[in-house]
Amino acid sequence: MKKLLVAILLLGLGFQEYAKDTVVVFETNVGKIELKMYPKVAPLAVENFTTHVKNGYYNGLVFHRVIKGFMIQGGDP
Repeated sequence: MKKLLVAILLLGLGFQEYAKDTVVVFETNVGKIELKMYPKVAPLAVENFTTHVKNGYYNGLVFHRVIKGFMIQGGDP
């Protein structure tokens, strides 16, 4: 089973810019994963997730299940 290590998690926009798209980028050892946030749809979930990102909560996260072309699965740090 190949492990995918998340090295860094970056946040492109701050909370005050909810009117614009918020994108979180996972920098991994095999490339980037971009996640688009929808703060107008789920403002509390986006704020919670992006706060964890800013605090480095997900740095070093390992995806323990990787199925090429289908899915990745990780746990809560």
